[in-house]
Amino acid sequence: MPFVSNIFNYKKIKEKEFGNKIRTSLAVKIAIIAITIILCSFFYFLTYGDNSYENNKLKLATGYIWTSPTLIADYNFSIYKPKIQYRAEVQNARDSVQPIFILDAFAETNAIDRILEIIQMLSIDDTSPLYQQITPEKVRQFNNLNENTKKKEIAKLNKYITPFLRSIYRKGLVNIALENHYAGNIATVRLNATQEYYINYKDLYDKNLLKISMQQFLEGIFAEETKNLLIDLLANIIQPNLIFSEELTSRSANLAEKSIKKTLGIVRKGEIIIAKGEKLDEENILKIKSYYIGNIMRDEHNYTVLNMLGGIGFVIMMYALLILYLIIIRNNIWKDNYQLMILSFQLILVAVLGCLSFQYQLKHPNTPIEYLIILPTFSMFTAIVFDSRTAFYSTVSMALLLAGVRGNDYYIGITMLFTGAIAAYAVRDIQDRMQMFSSIIFIFIGFAISILVANLERGFDLIKIMPQLLLALINAITAPIITFILLYYINKHSSYLTTSLKLKEYDNENNPLLVEMKNKASGTFEHSREVSRLAEKCANHIGANALLAKLGGLYHDIGKINHAEYFTENKEQYIFTDKHTRLTPKKSAEMIKAHVVRGIENARKDNLPQQIIDFIPMHHGTTIIRHFYNVALNMAKETGEIINEKDFRYPGPKPNTKETAILMLCDSAEAIAKSSTDLKQFEAIFNGIVDDRIADGQFDESNITLNDIKKIKE
Repeated sequence: MPFVSNIFNYKKIKEKEFGNKIRTSLAVKIAIIAITIILCSFFYFLTYGDNSYENNKLKLATGYIWTSPTLIADYNFSIYKPKIQYRAEVQNARDSVQPIFILDAFAETNAIDRILEIIQMLSIDDTSPLYQQITPEKVRQFNNLNENTKKKEIAKLNKYITPFLRSIYRKGLVNIALENHYAGNIATVRLNATQEYYINYKDLYDKNLLKISMQQFLEGIFAEETKNLLIDLLANIIQPNLIFSEELTSRSANLAEKSIKKTLGIVRKGEIIIAKGEKLDEENILKIKSYYIGNIMRDEHNYTVLNMLGGIGFVIMMYALLILYLIIIRNNIWKDNYQLMILSFQLILVAVLGCLSFQYQLKHPNTPIEYLIILPTFSMFTAIVFDSRTAFYSTVSMALLLAGVRGNDYYIGITMLFTGAIAAYAVRDIQDRMQMFSSIIFIFIGFAISILVANLERGFDLIKIMPQLLLALINAITAPIITFILLYYINKHSSYLTTSLKLKEYDNENNPLLVEMKNKASGTFEHSREVSRLAEKCANHIGANALLAKLGGLYHDIGKINHAEYFTENKEQYIFTDKHTRLTPKKSAEMIKAHVVRGIENARKDNLPQQIIDFIPMHHGTTIIRHFYNVALNMAKETGEIINEKDFRYPGPKPNTKETAILMLCDSAEAIAKSSTDLKQFEAIFNGIVDDRIADGQFDESNITLNDIKKIKE
């Protein structure tokens, strides 16, 4: 057949489907690790150094028990007042400072003389330039009075206006709005550099009070026209005689502020600040805070190279817990940069959230915002996408890193570790999306137990616990929602990673590919079902992903759909004549190998997840098609032809997970079972095949152990 000689270039197929350089590149892996360490260290340092006082301050609250070792002063230090108290005292001191005014001794005389001059002109000349400061309409109204009335009004003006103005100036007319500057009783009037006197602040006049006083004074004495004229005149002519001095008042306020002490007392060297097990109260909390401040003030180089190295080392240690687990236990995740990036990104996000929560609490110390950190969400997500064991190790790394970023806050670290582990195990065997929402109860229980235990240890206070429980409840409610969104994104946009929920959709024999295989290659379909059941049982027995192994078994031979008649298990469906008798051994081997390539093509057309597609080439690995290879060797003895073993090997790759290794063994076992006459014969053949696979290095790239293989054989 012409297609046989034009069989696919397996090397190119392998490179295309499984040799994605970015996913397996060592350089990319190193870059992911380096970026994770750098970013986590950066957020760790944001809460380090001079904030060490703030780190510890967040953990101090009245009523709690001091669980750390007894704290003894190793130097003399002052006890600082609480910031709120000190600021209040400073503000009171500044507010109590008397406003200082500078006296303008000529303002009174100038104003009275000028007003009297204008009054005098009213009886002589109604066109005088002096009237420019009065509204013309009001001058006209006054001049419309009859002469007798006009003379009487002018006489009253001469009689009453001067005493009124002197009484105003005697108390003081200021150039500021009184209600906006001072609420005290006394003000200072500065005469010169050495002389001053005090006045009653509440007796002073500003423009508004002057206007009110004028209206009261004029009422009932003058005609309406005279009153309007005089109000307009006084408003424009009168000038303040007390000028507020911003500079002198501010200087006085600064002196008052400096007079306020920042300290309440002193603690001597060797004195016990607080003993282990002692209950925290306002007094010893102030001592502890002051001690931390003293440590900062004594250490001028609080942020040294050694500190930086220590911080980076801490981050590396927390990250290494996860990395070592991946290398030793989950090597398939370690090899895949895409999966490594997801786990590393979660670590970075936890560091970011820890830093943000810490910075927020510096401004709002009574808000337990740390209980909103969505670490349990990441634990659930990891358990669903990877497995519960990976989720646990990831949770350990995230929780310890969070504790470090928040200034050694190991209470929240332990709380998140406990709750995250519960969240991961709550979705360990998840079957549908709605099951995620039942995790709300488990997450909240985890938070509640942790919060209760921590508060019992430090001193139970229901008032402090309630806000913590409220925020923990919000976290528990939002966890499955955020997890669902993340899973939706992964399933929709990632062809490299498929969740168990997504895989569950393919566990259906009515899938079009399986239906087609049942119709066109019924023997292969029955073989696949048996292998699938066996692989599922083996996976359960050694703790592998049973669902994935089951699906791998169902779909591993879908490439045989295309030319089912070339495979002996389908002989009952076709009028069987061995078509391989017409082909050379090499071309027969190519025909057999073609089902791997055809299978990948069929899987791609049906949009099967990559995790299932991996089983199609890996269940054969790079094993030899032994029957045709032996036929070729026998024929070569007569013809002298040189046989290349590579022509009879499957293209691979070798199994790189426990699940694909399981399928390789189960595929062989099911085929042997059909041709074996008794158990002993089966055991002998199967043991030989297992030993051959091990010797051939077929399991070298998977993380399956000899103990696992022993259990599978049993």
